[in-house]
Amino acid sequence: MKNKILDAERLKKVIEWSELSANAFAKKIGYESGQTVYNILNYGRPISMRFALSVVNAFELISINWLLTGEGTMIDVASKNSEVFNGKSQTGNEAESKKESSCKEIPYYDIEVSAGPISFYQDYPELPHTALEIPFVSDVDLAMPVYGDSMYPRIKSGDIVLLKKITDPDIILFGEVYLVITNDYRTLKYVRKHEDDSKIILVSENEKFDPVTIRKDSILHLFIYKGKFEKSQI
Repeated sequence: MKNKILDAERLKKVIEWSELSANAFAKKIGYESGQTVYNILNYGRPISMRFALSVVNAFELISINWLLTGEGTMIDVASKNSEVFNGKSQTGNEAESKKESSCKEIPYYDIEVSAGPISFYQDYPELPHTALEIPFVSDVDLAMPVYGDSMYPRIKSGDIVLLKKITDPDIILFGEVYLVITNDYRTLKYVRKHEDDSKIILVSENEKFDPVTIRKDSILHLFIYKGKFEKSQI
């Protein structure tokens, strides 16, 4: 319920920023009535990917990542919208081309990160179950579902995580979240520095789970966590 409340708060901020009524805002983003907007504001409905795309298509300054996850800032000045502040304008063709280039198809494998076959993570021999078109996301190799509560509340069971394969396990950004694959573990955890440089510590978000220490040379495959979506947002 907490995330749904946050969805309502974020949408309310966008509507206030737009200086439109809820009904006018709904029409601006392409909805015939304000019912979908009211469902999010008043009844705890989550913001879906379709709804978020409608918002950012109508209001280019709004960060879709912030709208969906609450991470970052509402106004995305630094990336896709910087030309607005530089006094530049786009033709219809340029805007459409930019929109197409901003969406990347990410292979989605319906394999639990905690239970998938180790051989899969080497070169992804199986065909993906589908491809997710996610705007303004780059540097991601695949998407997979997560099950379990060790990273709750940051990552909930059933969330879809975006991952990038790391080819050199010696290059680790300590404090970041990784999918770590060994013969004994297939787990999504924070990676912390160990006093012994040949080892790392795997730490859960959920304090009910104890940290685990492993040797670096036991790592078979390593993926850095780049973001997540709830299934309801796709």
